[in-house]
Amino acid sequence: MKKFKKRVCGGNHLESVVAVTTRWDELFNTEAEETEDSLLQSTGFLKELHDAGVQFFRMGHFGDNAQGDQYRSPLAIIKQLLGLETGGLNDQAQEDKGEAHQERDAEPDGAGSRKHDPQVPANETEPLNQDFGGCMEHIQKTLADLQSATNNAKLEQMETNKDLKKHIGELLSKVCPQWKDWEDQQKSLIAEQLELFGAKQEPKLKDSHSELKQALKISQKERDELQTVRDHERELNNDLNEARQKALDLQTDKVALFEELNKVKSALAEQTTQFEISKMENGSIYTSGLRSQLEELKNYRDLVNASRLETELELERTREAFKGAREELETQALELARLREQAQGKTSESELHTKRIASLETELEEGKKRSEELAEESTRQLDQAQAQTIESERRMQQIISLEAELEGEKKKSEDLVQESTRLRDQLQTKTTESELHTQRIASLETELAGEKRNSEEQARESARLGKRAQAKAIESEQYKQRVASLEKDIGEWKKQGQESTRLRKQLQDKTANGKFSTDRIASLQLELKEWKNTSEEQTRESTRLMKELQNKTAEGELHLKRITSLEADLEEWKQRTKFKCLF
Repeated sequence: MKKFKKRVCGGNHLESVVAVTTRWDELFNTEAEETEDSLLQSTGFLKELHDAGVQFFRMGHFGDNAQGDQYRSPLAIIKQLLGLETGGLNDQAQEDKGEAHQERDAEPDGAGSRKHDPQVPANETEPLNQDFGGCMEHIQKTLADLQSATNNAKLEQMETNKDLKKHIGELLSKVCPQWKDWEDQQKSLIAEQLELFGAKQEPKLKDSHSELKQALKISQKERDELQTVRDHERELNNDLNEARQKALDLQTDKVALFEELNKVKSALAEQTTQFEISKMENGSIYTSGLRSQLEELKNYRDLVNASRLETELELERTREAFKGAREELETQALELARLREQAQGKTSESELHTKRIASLETELEEGKKRSEELAEESTRQLDQAQAQTIESERRMQQIISLEAELEGEKKKSEDLVQESTRLRDQLQTKTTESELHTQRIASLETELAGEKRNSEEQARESARLGKRAQAKAIESEQYKQRVASLEKDIGEWKKQGQESTRLRKQLQDKTANGKFSTDRIASLQLELKEWKNTSEEQTRESTRLMKELQNKTAEGELHLKRITSLEADLEEWKQRTKFKCLF
């Protein structure tokens, strides 16, 4: 892991590395986030990546509604990857270059001894360049094939869309007349049902009309009887008041007669006392005068007795009249109580009839209101039914189009799956070939290092031979010429060393391009996977739309039944209100 960090990303740990987890648009809840956090905190490979600074993204088809910085769409992640800094690789290349300089500075004797090596190959990096160029051509060809496959898929999709539109037009031309025929059949069926319901409800309405008419007649008769009872009760009340007034008058006459009698008695007692007093005082009263006074008193007494008898007779007559008036009043009171009871009974009955009539009137008013409401409701339901019919037609068209698109998308998805399988196989083969090329390049590098070591050994050997040649310079002029040729070869080797350094740099650049191409291939694989996911989502959406169509069809049938029942109720209330208005 540390070697991987150092070789690929330099000294800045894994800040340029991105770890992506998928399918967050299907499972977007706190439980998944807690699971991810626990994995990042528990000991393991993910924790090491997280501690080293790796960026973790949650990929899904969010669009512009992603919540938080970690939720990204595939396009945003690719943009993030393309926008990363490549300073780590450049720093690593500079470090490698510095190490190479240090190695060259650490071996000055070897560089000086190369002047005497006669066995250095001149074109040892050409196979490496050829292999790397072939690998890059292969990768570019793969990218071009993928791009052409994508363009071909888009063109096929456009052609299938045109075919779908044409097929949809043909289906609509076939479905519209059938739909109109079905609507005409439904309207005729509703009209027949309304007529049958009206024929069934007509005798019921007639019976209810006759019952109401009879109840109204009975209530009118009871109202007349109650009015007569009230008039008779009023007359009896007047007679009772007159009898009470007569009794009061007789009572006042009796009191007046008793007062007059008392006055007469007091006058007689006064005269008797005066006579007794005068008799006691005078003592000599003439007999004739007394006889005359006695006769007067006798006459007065007779008058008083007669008046008393008359008064008693008058009182007796008054008593008898009062008794008769009382009996008559009692009989009248009894008759009045009986009449009052009858009036109360009639009043309660009339009140019941009045309440019944009022309830019937309220029911009639409620029926009118309900008929109006039902008429409005039926109108609204008809409008809703028309709107639902239009909506169902539109949904039917959408469903037909979606079914056709679904079939096309299924075919496309199958073709794309086959194409993606083929491309995946090609990509795997290309990846294996690139790995083989990479292994070959590594082996060539090892061979190159071996050759370098051999050349260094040969350089040391040539240095040793040069020393021996210097010691034996006098022995042979031919050996001097060979040393001169070796010096020329050493100059060429230096040039070849510089060329190999340049080629190494080119190799590193091409390796970086190869990684970029690999990332591009990975992004294309992600796009293929996304396309597959979208096709699956479209399949699920079409299934859901089919279910919604079935539900809407069932709802349309229920609405039609409800409209039929409402229209029947409306017709019934119309007939009732018509009969009630006639009544």
